[in-house]
Amino acid sequence: MKGKGSKFFRELQRRVIEVSDASTWTQAVLEWRIGGVWEDEDCETRCVCTKEGLRYVFLIENELNRNELEPIGSSCIKRFDREDLTADIILLEQMFGLYNALIGKEQMSLDLLSRKLIDYLYEQGAFQPSKFNDYYPYNDYQFMLDMFNRATRYGLSNAQNKKVQAILLNDVKQFLQQKLGSRIRQPAQSTQTTTCQTCGSKFSPCPLCTPIPNKFYPNLV
Repeated sequence: MKGKGSKFFRELQRRVIEVSDASTWTQAVLEWRIGGVWEDEDCETRCVCTKEGLRYVFLIENELNRNELEPIGSSCIKRFDREDLTADIILLEQMFGLYNALIGKEQMSLDLLSRKLIDYLYEQGAFQPSKFNDYYPYNDYQFMLDMFNRATRYGLSNAQNKKVQAILLNDVKQFLQQKLGSRIRQPAQSTQTTTCQTCGSKFSPCPLCTPIPNKFYPNLV
């Protein structure tokens, strides 16, 4: 999206304000949370701002009046100028990127990870107890953090790289499959949704409703 005077931004403002309680943009943007997300691999979805070509398609929900707005792209949500929503978007897009790499659609790289994503994976129980981590998942979590920090400075040895790949393929892939596997689909399928029993979102199972640590993403709990 271009500058704040662009036709896309004006349309975004109009669409958001008309379904908000507040009548000004600066107040209206405070009413919204992310309610769901899916991936359009063909990038054929049009945002509410009328911009074409969305890949990551979000639904947002108004916390005051329960109105919903979709489809909306990440660049439009970032125009809300809210650090919490931007952090949520980055996390969800990183999850999709990592999942696509693990199922062979994209090249696998530690660049797909971040400290916050590794934190999230640990807090959500993605790392499973096994004989390779002495049945203590924290060991794998700490190892992944160490390797993430090391890779940018020194690179990884063959043994270290093999262990990283094993953790990602054996534990993280299965976790992301459960969270995201059903969310990679065509726009025509996006209406095939049920209601999440936790938050009332259209998306079920909702990728946002498994408890996420308050210290990282409080508004997704």
